[in-house]
Amino acid sequence: MKILLLICMIPFYGITQTHLKNQRFIDIGIGTFDGLKPSNYALFAGFGKYNKKINANGFEISYARKLAYLQSNSNQKLNETVPIQHFILSYKRGLNLIYNFNNTASIAVNGRINIGYESINNSTNVLNDFKINSQSDYILGIGFGPEIQLFGLNFGINTNLNFISKYQKFTTFPFIKYRIHL
Repeated sequence: MKILLLICMIPFYGITQTHLKNQRFIDIGIGTFDGLKPSNYALFAGFGKYNKKINANGFEISYARKLAYLQSNSNQKLNETVPIQHFILSYKRGLNLIYNFNNTASIAVNGRINIGYESINNSTNVLNDFKINSQSDYILGIGFGPEIQLFGLNFGINTNLNFISKYQKFTTFPFIKYRIHL
């Protein structure tokens, strides 16, 4: 009977989590990369700590992949697709705008500094009969976005400005993350 009671209580562990001062956490999440298509996805993992005002600070690694259509020199869309991949390390800082009395739900704004690598066509500049002008390169940028946290589940969107990207200056990542408080 005690084992059955323990098993039934496990799902409620995530629901009853609260934000405490100086508490550490781990984030695990999935999302999309510039559009809601099955070929466009992103994976996130991170860790952090709440400060004395219960704002989140931490680091995150992410991998994002999408398929982009090739365009001709006259901006005509071709039927060939090219894989675009981002490998990013971010320092992020969240600012809680609103949170409930129990500190189990909040609305926050996140800022981030990104550094990473952008791979275009797996770093090959030829695809079938086409030559690709954009090349793989490093990414350095900043990001900003709102986030809603409800009992350990985070819903939000990140918009990134990639200063030195040779392919795409702006990227968006709608996401769902699960936060585990340690």
